[in-house]
Amino acid sequence: MPVQPFATAGEVAFWRKMAIRNGVFCVNIGEYVGRAEVSRRIMKRVSTPSRYAVRAAIAASLRQDRAVLPQTAHRLGISARSLQRRLADMGTTYAELVAEVRLDTACHLLAESDENIADIAARLGFAGASSFSRSFARLMKVQPIVYRRQQSNRTSGAKYGPFARKPAGKRLSGP
Repeated sequence: MPVQPFATAGEVAFWRKMAIRNGVFCVNIGEYVGRAEVSRRIMKRVSTPSRYAVRAAIAASLRQDRAVLPQTAHRLGISARSLQRRLADMGTTYAELVAEVRLDTACHLLAESDENIADIAARLGFAGASSFSRSFARLMKVQPIVYRRQQSNRTSGAKYGPFARKPAGKRLSGP
């Protein structure tokens, strides 16, 4: 059966209903669209990546090189502009998510590894240790080396770290 050049208005309405019912995004359907054009253009599934998925893609980009919007969008299978729109719908921006991922990764590396500050800074895409330290201190209100010390005191089983409160108790007086 040869393909007819144009779809009827009823067929266009049918394809629109099918697309809406199946969660499929219709790309540029006009009043009359050729059947071949309909089959080529309709079935593009639109997925909204979750905040977690975007953060995971940013983390993967940071591990390989650096996190840039087009690369992250490509990992998620959407365009860079669509990713920006979806993030705006979530009430955030790409730069904010990159900063969150960098901070979370920095906190984890400072607490769990013995890597020096310069290596952590390079791994997270900072120009140097000083820019990393400034950024970390601005966000966490403490220098990275102090944060590392606090975390090591907390996890090493030390009963009283430099910032821990000692429990109040009775004083034993001598003879």
